[in-house]
Amino acid sequence: GSVKAAETVAAASKIEAERVISDAKAAAELKAKQDADAVADLLPKFQSEGCHAGSSLNATLQKLVGAAWIDVAAARGWELVSTCPVTNQYIPWTNADVSAGTQVRWHISVTNAWDWYSATQVAVGTSLDVLKAVTELKTKQSDVSLAAPEKVVADKIAKSKKITITCVKGKLTKKVTAVKPVCPAGFKKKT
Repeated sequence: GSVKAAETVAAASKIEAERVISDAKAAAELKAKQDADAVADLLPKFQSEGCHAGSSLNATLQKLVGAAWIDVAAARGWELVSTCPVTNQYIPWTNADVSAGTQVRWHISVTNAWDWYSATQVAVGTSLDVLKAVTELKTKQSDVSLAAPEKVVADKIAKSKKITITCVKGKLTKKVTAVKPVCPAGFKKKT
């Protein structure tokens, strides 16, 4: 009986610990995405030219480095444009930190079907004020560090860790196991 109960408690504790780890990791991932979005929102916005079918397409901002085009940032969204035809009513956009004078273009495609490249544009670049704001935000984000999921679990387990006490009443002895064990009426905790 008591061995079976102990095994059941151990299994339940393991399941709870796995759930807490999963929740903590999900929270950390969400926070990291929110932090990245907050930084990206400060950077210059780039929009593609022309009207496109929308989010079913792949859209990536590229920059010219030497003789090669390098992906800089995937589209963060597709803006609905009323002046575009109904079949292609969207323009992709993203934010990116691109140096002034850098040549950029959009690469829009359907995997294994077709590729389209926008005309080349010269980036204005990220202003010093924006770079300063981005640096400050990144510093603030690193100062407000999330607890590691394992630490969160350890803290929760420590708070919920069951302990066993021995209670006595005359010649009778009872062991009580709980997070905050209390001896039954008439029994006293053995010291």
